[in-house]
Parts: sequence; structure tokens; C-alpha cells
Amino acid sequence: MEWTLASTFWSGICIAIALLVLGRIRKKACVHSRHLPPGPPGWPIVGNMFDLGEMPHKSLADLSIKYGPVVWLQLGTLKTMVFHQLKQRRNCLRTMTSLLLAAPSRGLEGQRL
Repeated sequence: MEWTLASTFWSGICIAIALLVLGRIRKKACVHSRHLPPGPPGWPIVGNMFDLGEMPHKSLADLSIKYGPVVWLQLGTLKTMVFHQLKQRRNCLRTMTSLLLAAPSRGLEGQRL
């Protein structure tokens, strides 16, 4: 089979439709992200690594101006929440401490070895 202009055109159309369908599926799969703080969209594998640049402290300050005092970043596979104000940090640590203390222990207590 020879590649002609028509077959190249239809192949391009099929690839475009497949990418649109995959994009829609990806958007529906990320429903939980609506509950996260705002942040810049990241690349698929590296996340927001390139958003930080050579001087991450200045980049984070710029992101706080654009997205607010709490910013959600994905640094590679590590999901990160950045707090720019001391008040938000304290509230988060208090909430997380109480949640962790209320969680059941996952140690080896009460299990037979």
C-alpha cells in the first residue's frame, strides 16, 4: 500500500480524534483536582519543575502573586502544597496533626508474627 495524500490526511484526522478523546477522558479522571488549591498546570512527567527556574524562591513568590497564598505544584511524581503565609502553615499543621492522631495505627500492634 502506498501512502498518498488522502491516506495521510485521514491518518491525521484519526490521530486528532484519538487525542481529543484521550484529553476528554483525562479531564474526567481528574475530577478530584477541583478540591485542590490553585496552581499552574504541569507537564505529564516532570510536572512543574520547569516553572521553578534557576531561582525557585523568586519563582514561588511570583506564583503566590498569581495564584494566591496557597499553591499546588507537582514536582515530578511528588505532589506539593506551598504555603506563602505563616497563618496558613500553622492552620494546615494543626489540622494535619489532629487528623493523623485520630487515624488508626497501622503498626504491628495486636498482630501475630
